[in-house]
Amino acid sequence: MSVAGRVAVVAGIGNCVSNGIAQRLAEEGAQVVIGGEDPTCLLRTSGKLQGWPPKEHTLVAMEPGDVRSAEDLVQAALQAFGRVDIAVSAWDEPCNLPLIETDPSKLGSLLSVNLAGALYLARAAACAMRTQKCGRIVNLSSRDWLGGETGSAYAATRAGVVGLTRALAWELVRDGITVNCVAPGVIQNDSLKRLPPAEVEELLRAQPVRRAGTPAEVAEAVLFFAADEAAYITGQTLYVCGGKSALSPLTA
Repeated sequence: MSVAGRVAVVAGIGNCVSNGIAQRLAEEGAQVVIGGEDPTCLLRTSGKLQGWPPKEHTLVAMEPGDVRSAEDLVQAALQAFGRVDIAVSAWDEPCNLPLIETDPSKLGSLLSVNLAGALYLARAAACAMRTQKCGRIVNLSSRDWLGGETGSAYAATRAGVVGLTRALAWELVRDGITVNCVAPGVIQNDSLKRLPPAEVEELLRAQPVRRAGTPAEVAEAVLFFAADEAAYITGQTLYVCGGKSALSPLTA
C-alpha cells in the first residue's frame, strides 16, 4: 500500500498503538510529524522513525484536546514539508468506570482528549488538505463505542469519533479528502498489562478470536485507509477486534 513520499501527522503519541502507527507509516516511506504531550516519549518514538526512509521527521509537543496544539502540529508539517497528506488522531484516554462512579473532572478529560482531540486535528488538517484537493484523515475510536467492557462515558466519546468520521466524510468528499475510522478491540497495550491475570483471562475468553490484537494489526488498518489504494473508501469504520463487533447489532 503506497504512502511513499506522503506527509503524515500523527497526534496522540505516547502509547504502543499510536507509536506503532507512526513507525508503520515511516516504514512505508512517509515523512512523519508526530505530536504528543510527553517529551520523552516523543524523542523515543522519533528516534525509532529515523531508521526508515526518508530520514527526516519532526516532533511537536501537544496538549491533548487543545485546538492550538492541533493547529501547531499541522503547521509544523506545512513548514517542514510543504503539505499534509495524512492526518491520524490516535488520542485515547481509557476509562472503565460506570457513569455514576466517574468523577466530573474525569468526564471533562475524556471529552477533551478522546473527542475534542479528534475534532481539532480533523479541522486543522482539513483546512490544509482542501487547498491540495486531496488527503486522508484517519480517526481512532474503539469497538467499545458499541458498548461492552468499558464505561459509558468512554463509549460516548468513542461514539462521537465515529459520528465525526461519517459526517465529515460527507463534508469533504468533493475536496478529494477521505475520512475513515479504525475501531480497535482488546489490544496488547499498557492498560491490558496492568490488569490482574485472572481479569485478562476472562476478557480474552469473551473475544471470538480468543486473544488480544496487536498494535501492529491496528497500524495495518490505519495504513490501509491512508494509502493511495483507498481513494474510493470514505466514511467507514473498520473494526480490529477479533470479531467482537459482529456480536452487536449496531455495526452498520
